[in-house]
Amino acid sequence: MATQRINDKDEHVNGLNRRLRELEAAYVGLGTSDDFEELFHIIHGPGWTTLPEIFLMNALVDAAESNVQDAQRLRTALLEGARTIGKASGE
Repeated sequence: MATQRINDKDEHVNGLNRRLRELEAAYVGLGTSDDFEELFHIIHGPGWTTLPEIFLMNALVDAAESNVQDAQRLRTALLEGARTIGKASGE
């Protein structure tokens, strides 16, 4: 099967590069822990002893943990896929 090259003066690569830079910035932005310090302070205040509040927060934490795991898997797949393509093209 012949490989068809895109002849758009590397605009497709530049577009992908922009998107990857934005994704990189989003990952870096997740690195701050200031929000968690505020959460730790809030949950030790009044009103956090009832089952509905604990249930709600635990459900949100479960969803956030799942999203982080998905993001880690996607990041790995993105890098491994790019490496495979790079090797196949002789880079």
